[in-house]
Amino acid sequence: IEFLKADPYYHRSGYNKQKIAHLLKNAPLTKEQIKDLQEFLLKSIKNKQFFCQEYARLARQIQDPSFKAEIEALINHSSDAHEVGTAQKMLSVMNS
Repeated sequence: IEFLKADPYYHRSGYNKQKIAHLLKNAPLTKEQIKDLQEFLLKSIKNKQFFCQEYARLARQIQDPSFKAEIEALINHSSDAHEVGTAQKMLSVMNS
């Protein structure tokens, strides 16, 4: 989780982050860890990173009403088309 929060950028870092997100989907997490991951996922939307299916699947596993509301707020209030598109894709996976 600390690695994801630090968000390092190097050759194949995106692959490594996706792998970690995949592994975290089924890991037992504390409330604090879930909150940290939710913050990371929101940051990934706002930082205009590419849409990552594994991030969306992780979001589905750790969602709660306030997290979902934050993503919906991004969709409804952001003027950045890329940010809105990424948030919509993530929300779509969360709702599936």
